[in-house]
Amino acid sequence: MLNRWIHFFILPCQQISYLEEKRISGGLNFKEKVQHYFHLKVCKWCKAYHKKAVFIDRKLVQSAEISKNNQFDDFEIQQFKNNLNKKMDK
Repeated sequence: MLNRWIHFFILPCQQISYLEEKRISGGLNFKEKVQHYFHLKVCKWCKAYHKKAVFIDRKLVQSAEISKNNQFDDFEIQQFKNNLNKKMDK
């Protein structure tokens, strides 16, 4: 009986890695949040994996925001086309 309760709250590491990716991509329901939380309190390897996943996700979001800001406006595109045409005419 106790064994069932332990496995209810503390899942194996393989399932926690799945829950970690699910948490990042969409979200967890209440039961999954509780299982994820308790497992991270017990397992130092999964806690390290969690920190790395959060770090990578944060950096990917930052790089996506930076790439959105690096778009060319119409003037720059037209200037590039004009310079290219001048070089092709030579």
